[in-house]
Amino acid sequence: MNTRITGVTAAVAISLALAACGSSSTVVAPAASSTSSGRTTSTASASASTSDSPSSSDTGTPSAPAASGAKIAVGTTVTDDILDNKAVVVSVIRNFPIPAAASAIKARGDELVLVEVKVTAGSKYYAGMGDSDFTWGVQGKQYSGEAAGSDAVHAAMTAAGHTPLAAVDTGKSGTGWIAGFLKPAGSDKAYVALRRVAAKGSDGTDIPKKEFPVTLPLS
Repeated sequence: MNTRITGVTAAVAISLALAACGSSSTVVAPAASSTSSGRTTSTASASASTSDSPSSSDTGTPSAPAASGAKIAVGTTVTDDILDNKAVVVSVIRNFPIPAAASAIKARGDELVLVEVKVTAGSKYYAGMGDSDFTWGVQGKQYSGEAAGSDAVHAAMTAAGHTPLAAVDTGKSGTGWIAGFLKPAGSDKAYVALRRVAAKGSDGTDIPKKEFPVTLPLS
């Protein structure tokens, strides 16, 4: 019997597709022979992370951030061991200029960071991937990161030639850029993480929440 994920227990939205047409609840079923699926639209606004920051072995001495707009190669891959979602963090741009339309955030001194990712949505469940599958932060600090998906930020990214990541369907891949605000600015312990929220399968299987972090270099 196919297993279905019948409930999401986290407060944030997990971009999961509806298993049955017309269903009013968020349900994920094993994809099996399916080749594609729809993706629900997250209605939750971007918010600061409330979980403890992932651990890291990075204890290096801080170095000066790269100049604004300079692309730094990363090349790190993380894979969700349950959903089979995969993300390759291709490169990062630290200290990207904050657009004038986000002047309030600019005034508080946060750092705008862009990350180029290649994502592949697993084919095990009916689910897709997009920028809402990532979280941001600084190791050892709560409320130190949040997604930056406003129209103003996306417009600035696009104008600079960094096309925002578009949602991909089950079993499909896509490449694009995601953005986040970090505080304190210039942290050598900043990270972006592929995120999985907690869910429960119809067979009683608990799927725990988990983050798969990648440290973002300064230069």
